[in-house]
Amino acid sequence: EFLLCMLAATHMLNVAVPIATYSVVQLRRQRPDFEWNEGLCKVFVSTFYTLTLATCFSVTSLSYHRMWMVCWPVNYRLSNAKKQAV
Repeated sequence: EFLLCMLAATHMLNVAVPIATYSVVQLRRQRPDFEWNEGLCKVFVSTFYTLTLATCFSVTSLSYHRMWMVCWPVNYRLSNAKKQAV
């Protein structure tokens, strides 16, 4: 459940953060002194890439967890699932 919640959270952030950044840029663009600079572009791209990597990590962790549950069910039940998820 923890891994599924993390996956859902990273997906939501992966959609919400770029949209919020784009909205801020569009609102600031209406001001005459606005300038699209390299720093703002780097923040936008690095945030998007970080969230995408977090999504990939969540999917990989979830896949490994499910594989372990199917391939080794006895070991899965004997282990501490909460410790493994963390």
